[in-house]
Amino acid sequence: MNFFSTIRKWVIGCAVMVGTSRDMSEWIKRYREDERRVKEQVWSVTSFSGKVVLDVGIGESSAVLKNLGAKVIGVERDVAKIAEYGYLGIPVIVSDFLHFPFNMKIADLVVFYFTLHEIDPAQHMRVLTIARSVAYEVFVVEPSPEGCPAYRMYAELWKKAMHSIGEFEDYKDVGYWVSILQRSGFKVITVKSIEWTTEVPPCILKEVVDRDKMLWRKKGVSEEYVEKLDVFFKYALRNGMKWSDINVIYGRATNPNGG
Repeated sequence: MNFFSTIRKWVIGCAVMVGTSRDMSEWIKRYREDERRVKEQVWSVTSFSGKVVLDVGIGESSAVLKNLGAKVIGVERDVAKIAEYGYLGIPVIVSDFLHFPFNMKIADLVVFYFTLHEIDPAQHMRVLTIARSVAYEVFVVEPSPEGCPAYRMYAELWKKAMHSIGEFEDYKDVGYWVSILQRSGFKVITVKSIEWTTEVPPCILKEVVDRDKMLWRKKGVSEEYVEKLDVFFKYALRNGMKWSDINVIYGRATNPNGG
């Protein structure tokens, strides 16, 4: 689940739904400004210009990295996503990162942009050890599992729904990521937690729930979980919801010349 990649689509839908409501329009404007601020802070943690970057999970992050001057190489096994982002004109290694075909330094930096939580936590150490073997630095962006009650309800529902079909959506706190990077052979250089200040407008929440229903049904999630999204939606409308903090961890290999 990549929060940033769909926000602009949600906002377009909101504009139609809210009509001429000034208060709602102002809310959406604040939300867009907040999204822009959060995103800028994420990518300001380090410089990417001139670096060879392996982007694990091609997507919006690949476009951002390219615009920031990185020499991007996508790592992706989903041929549909590779086709979708073909316009970027970047080379792509068609592979699951757990079965990465190289075991030597081929890049300056590996980026995991909202992708590690979709991997079995039992494999996180292995994934990051592979990252250390192929690059000198690592850049991890992950949502916090903590937040307001509505967000925690949403995150737990996603986790249970994905587990029910053998997939993962396991958010971890920043201490977990710092620890596992260190145990994988990285020195943690920067840790940054970025807070959202604006609650999600109701029309965007509706778009989120509708999108999730469609995705879950496509994946084969049972209707039991799909129907719980409506329960979440009603709860979030009554109580309000902000996204959780975004944690950014940047590390450098402690033994840059080693495997």
